[in-house]
Amino acid sequence: MKTAFVSALLAATTLAMSPEFLQGAETGIFLGEEAQFKDYSCAMPAVAPEAKMYLDMIPAFKGMIEGMNQGKHVAALDTLS
Repeated sequence: MKTAFVSALLAATTLAMSPEFLQGAETGIFLGEEAQFKDYSCAMPAVAPEAKMYLDMIPAFKGMIEGMNQGKHVAALDTLS
């Protein structure tokens, strides 16, 4: 997410986009809930099949890491979906 924001900011700066564009891009990047998408009349993003494959592996990854940590909760994994 941060990489996308930095890339969009760099591209916008390089191309000398207007401040309105930058504000809109920043707002769009930080929309996180379905209700927020509806407020701005945005279409819900589609997940590419390649990305879905990796997203589906996140619960197994969390379980594996917590298993390696003697079953203790790892707070850093809370940032993963």
